[in-house]
Amino acid sequence: MATAIADPILQAIYDYWASKRAPGAIPSRAAIDPVELPLKTWPYIMLIDVIEDEGRIRYRYRRVGGDFDTTFGWDPTGRYFDEVLPNRNAYLEYVARLYSQVVFGKLGLYSETIFKSADVSVPLHIRRLTLPLAQDGRKVDMILAGHRFERSKPRTFDLSDVGSFEEVKFFALE
Repeated sequence: MATAIADPILQAIYDYWASKRAPGAIPSRAAIDPVELPLKTWPYIMLIDVIEDEGRIRYRYRRVGGDFDTTFGWDPTGRYFDEVLPNRNAYLEYVARLYSQVVFGKLGLYSETIFKSADVSVPLHIRRLTLPLAQDGRKVDMILAGHRFERSKPRTFDLSDVGSFEEVKFFALE
């Protein structure tokens, strides 16, 4: 199903991740060599730690590509996603559900979301690739993600102003 990824940058990330998979296993973070990834993908890549914390799963941004900072005006590296993402209009729950599907389903996901904010007349369109990584090949302990932000205005988009969002595409990857 990876051929349904219309974005060439996200397709390149997916192809690289898929090339590191052994049959029946999930690639490890150690298998992912940034030098091997096409340079054009670097600004769009995130690494997200999957951390068990007192019986619950939390997600921490280990590495966030520069396009996030360009789009939103700040860098969440080192912070937990529930400290960073707005808990408005169920967006935090939406992202948690995506990450949980990757962690517990042990499969990659592709999704597209459109955001609207009160002060932006043209929405922000996010194309998102979310892929599992597992040190032991089975238990997901990190997520490799690619995010492409499409906006017509060169200004930053304030996540705290999210008025609404809509998922316009979602599918699992083989």
